[in-house]
Amino acid sequence: MAQDSSAAAATGGSTLVIPGEMAARVDRLPMSFMAWEICLIVQVGWACAASTDGIAQRLYPFVWLPAHVITHSQYNVLYALQVGISILLGGYALGWLADKIGRRPALILSSVLAAVFIWPFGYVTNYPALFVLSIFDTLGFAGYLAMNVVYMSEIMGPTWRRKVMLPCQAVCIFLLFVVIGGILPHYWFPVHYRWFLWFLTIVNILIAVVLFFRMPESPRWLEARERRDEARQVVERMEARVMKRHPVLPEPVLKPYEVVAEEKTSWLAPFHRQYVLVTALLLVVMVLGYGGIVYGGGSQIILWLIGKGGYSAGGSSP
Repeated sequence: MAQDSSAAAATGGSTLVIPGEMAARVDRLPMSFMAWEICLIVQVGWACAASTDGIAQRLYPFVWLPAHVITHSQYNVLYALQVGISILLGGYALGWLADKIGRRPALILSSVLAAVFIWPFGYVTNYPALFVLSIFDTLGFAGYLAMNVVYMSEIMGPTWRRKVMLPCQAVCIFLLFVVIGGILPHYWFPVHYRWFLWFLTIVNILIAVVLFFRMPESPRWLEARERRDEARQVVERMEARVMKRHPVLPEPVLKPYEVVAEEKTSWLAPFHRQYVLVTALLLVVMVLGYGGIVYGGGSQIILWLIGKGGYSAGGSSP
């Protein structure tokens, strides 16, 4: 086993180059049930949080429109808030928070946020209240968008990372679009639509609990912040689980590993001189391109399909 190395050496400014022992020890681990378990938990969390995204798309045609709660224009605004500003704010804030407090607590918080802000849609009918609620609706899902792939990449070695991540993502896409987004709303909307909202609340809380007990912090994140004792404890627990089936592990190769640690990063960094033009361009592209074509078109196509094709809330013919 590699020995502990000396303290990090300053290289000038606010950047430090520190030894990459923990990253090397993670990368030499073989494919194991532990990696599958961690990735599946995180991806199921992503699918459950994603199910809260754009909830107005189901509530408007089946609940709000028959009850004359909101107009079509108001629906467009609520939907845009849910899939637009909420995603933007949540991805930025929770992504920044994940770099400050860690991947694990930030993902747990994301699941809690997804649960907290979805169930009120079953009881709130006041448009100003729905407006505010829609801004907070997908903060949790946005956190997963910012972190889930980053965390899975940090917890596994590059040689077999894709072999675990891609199947897990495929399984959870099926869970999202077929089970949670298809079968359940098909049978629960419109009569029992509150069941669907409470189901999303409960499963997201359960995911937060499972993450708390089964998700280790990223050793790479810990090491990059010079919390090497904590990183070593996490890696040793990971190694102990893997060694149940792989008693002999190869020695970590430390030579190619250097971890760059940033001491301080301002949350206004994307708006600093070297990034501001790219930030502005990406915002325009996301608002006019991705938001309008992907989400904007989808919000209206579903209404046309429901009206002309007799589609149910699950996206199939009743």
